[in-house]
Amino acid sequence: NFEKIYKKLALESLKYSMQLIMDNLNLLGVKHDNFVYESNLIKKEIVTKARKLLAQYSEKITLQKNIVNGLISLGGENIQQEHLINVKSKLTSIKTRDANALGQLKREILDLDNMQKEKINKINQLEQSLERDTFQITKSYEQLNQGNINKNEFERKVSQLEKDIDKRINEMLSLLNQILDNVR
Repeated sequence: NFEKIYKKLALESLKYSMQLIMDNLNLLGVKHDNFVYESNLIKKEIVTKARKLLAQYSEKITLQKNIVNGLISLGGENIQQEHLINVKSKLTSIKTRDANALGQLKREILDLDNMQKEKINKINQLEQSLERDTFQITKSYEQLNQGNINKNEFERKVSQLEKDIDKRINEMLSLLNQILDNVR
């Protein structure tokens, strides 16, 4: 008969133990209402999800960066419109290909550990900025080809966008690694 009620007793015992801990922390002036049980982390695979999120973003970022670097390596002038359309198409494909999976992983991580919300929100902002900057590079090439921007302005703009892209990538990877470190 004991085996039948063991799980219920264990959960009740844990519940009251946690309440006692929270009461003691409260007496010490520590307000903390978000406890994460290690067993829940393992059970719900948050570490695995955080690793998968980091891996998928790393792959996505690498593909975006390779495409942009390939475009920049061609130089500024006389890039055919068809090539620019192809680059934009590849960037759009990368953006949409993993959007659902990345969104789902982020939601699952937040469901398991809401304390990561600020980092996830910042990653979302950086991701949008990164995508905007990569498309701005292709737009700059189009403007140069159409004579709407001079060579010096083009080079200045693309150079700044490259720096911005690298900065955003580093920030995103840092935040993703922080999430992974926090959930371990």
